[in-house]
Amino acid sequence: MKSVFPPITEFMSYNVVRVKYFIQLKALPNIPIMFNSVSAIEGSWEFSFDIPEKITTEFAVGRELEINGSPVYIETLSISPLGVMIDLPVNLAGAGQYRREDHAHVIYSDGTVVELNETYIGGRDNVSTLKFGGNIIEVERVVEIVINSEVILVR
Repeated sequence: MKSVFPPITEFMSYNVVRVKYFIQLKALPNIPIMFNSVSAIEGSWEFSFDIPEKITTEFAVGRELEINGSPVYIETLSISPLGVMIDLPVNLAGAGQYRREDHAHVIYSDGTVVELNETYIGGRDNVSTLKFGGNIIEVERVVEIVINSEVILVR
């Protein structure tokens, strides 16, 4: 597959202030961001990569997990390089319903722990999807998913 992007001849670098809360953004001074253009390796370059047909893997849970402070029966969860997703049989996406107090991480076969410190919730009707993310997950290395201290074995 050929890239649809033009050849890259230069790139820009700049410093970014990490803002986690809106109040921090309001406190930042109005400073223009300065861009420095530097030369890269000249020439004609091609870029390609393969996207696998299936990047999400589903695992059976079949038990209650504490989500948002209450026990919720979870049938399955799915994991991808972007995070762990759980379909919930209740809609917690309404204003103020989800408190964002749930925590998750994955454990690789070599014992490495990858924190999933960002949560997202979306829903409609009587269901919602909870996603834990924030770090790239090497799915093939995951042996355990831990959600609010509950261990889910996946291998």
